Amino acid sequence: MESSREQIKILHLQGLTNIQIRRKLSHLNLSRLFVYRTIKRYEETGTIVPKKKPGKKRSVRTPAVIKAVKERIRRNPARSGRKMAREMNMSHFAMQTILKKDLGLKAFRKQKIHGLTSKNIADRVTRSRLLLKTHAGHNFIFSDEKLFTLEAPMNKQNDRVYGTCIREVPRDKRAVERFQNASAVMVWGAISTKGKLPLLFIDKGVKINKNYYLEHVLQDHLEPYAKKLFGNDSFCFQQDSAPAHKASIVQEWCKEHLPCFISASEWPASSPDLNPLNLDGFKTRLLKIWDEMPDEMVRAACNDFQKRLRAVIKCK
Repeated sequence: MESSREQIKILHLQGLTNIQIRRKLSHLNLSRLFVYRTIKRYEETGTIVPKKKPGKKRSVRTPAVIKAVKERIRRNPARSGRKMAREMNMSHFAMQTILKKDLGLKAFRKQKIHGLTSKNIADRVTRSRLLLKTHAGHNFIFSDEKLFTLEAPMNKQNDRVYGTCIREVPRDKRAVERFQNASAVMVWGAISTKGKLPLLFIDKGVKINKNYYLEHVLQDHLEPYAKKLFGNDSFCFQQDSAPAHKASIVQEWCKEHLPCFISASEWPASSPDLNPLNLDGFKTRLLKIWDEMPDEMVRAACNDFQKRLRAVIKCK
């Protein structure tokens, strides 16, 4: 457009009329109003640059409103954007613009964490100090087991299907099946500073009591693979305080057959955050994820254990 205005100015200075200019520049397909306004602008101001239109004056996102929103979030960061918009008599879109653009805030989902009683808190600090003192410098094997329900995932809040009416959407797209007795699989895994142990899938319907855990998990799986992984090197075995784990028969076997282990009396209760291994996902993906997990990541997670203990003590 700038080149068109420049050509109009040149022809105007040569004495051509508006109609003659349009004919001369017919290949540009210029409107009569465009030529008229360009010449008028040049005659009045001596420039062909069009005057900038003033932007729309802010009526809602004023500095005072932005400051008020910022103060509300400072007092309570868990506020609802929609509720604040209603309280401050503005649209939800305007509120989101203030939060994201003006204040640079992002929305995060709340996280579920294990609740800790005052006894748990004191116990975590005490046992973390004890673990740092008695097991410093050890090579660890961290273990965990989890029951996975094999069902398609669904987010009730965000998963949507589109259609003019619900009946037009195919059933397999608008519904996620749930069964009372859904298929499930129990998985036991372990990682160490020297790598991963193979995953162990527990047979369907098997209840992991102290006898099953001792025979099939510790004796048949952990012991041979740990020896293969560590050879003659020493290691320290970790397990949580599940009933089968802290049974006296299991604790005695660990004491007699393993170089070192964290006993049930040493491991802090309600402390999944201290275990670098946290199984999650589905069986169809677990093997692939497990096999592709870099040893560098495994070693880093294991080496981070003592930092976690110190963090518990520091934060009390």
